[in-house]
Amino acid sequence: MSGIISYTAFGGKSGSLGPIPSFRAIMHTSTATGAAVMVFVTTHGSTHNHGGHYSTSTGYFTAPIKGVYQFNFTGLSTSSTGQVDYALWDGSNELSLFRSQGHASHESIQGVYSIDIAAGTTIAIRKNGSYAAYGDSTTWSTFSGYLVHPT
Repeated sequence: MSGIISYTAFGGKSGSLGPIPSFRAIMHTSTATGAAVMVFVTTHGSTHNHGGHYSTSTGYFTAPIKGVYQFNFTGLSTSSTGQVDYALWDGSNELSLFRSQGHASHESIQGVYSIDIAAGTTIAIRKNGSYAAYGDSTTWSTFSGYLVHPT
């Protein structure tokens, strides 16, 4: 198999693409407190980076083509303040806010977001607040995404 797919999108646009842009990354170590883009790694056995569009040095996914993408996030915080916020971030705008309200020593949160974005758009998960995000060699905190269809 060549890894190339052919497609026809809404409106009659067609072409070929391969491999389908997708990634799944985990947070390998905990982060410091404060607002920051979270960086995940793709060197764990249960991770992948098809097409190489996710950067483990910046934490950003860069869309190679215009299309509808789905992004998934799970996070674990070591905060006991009662509120944990993570945002799907395009570098200058908050696209979606994932918030957990509670009073435990650890807060878990997850979110799914689909968006039609232009080629070259960058997407990351940004931690908002003074809590630490938890990571280790398991899958406590993950970030993944894939192209649903070109537009």
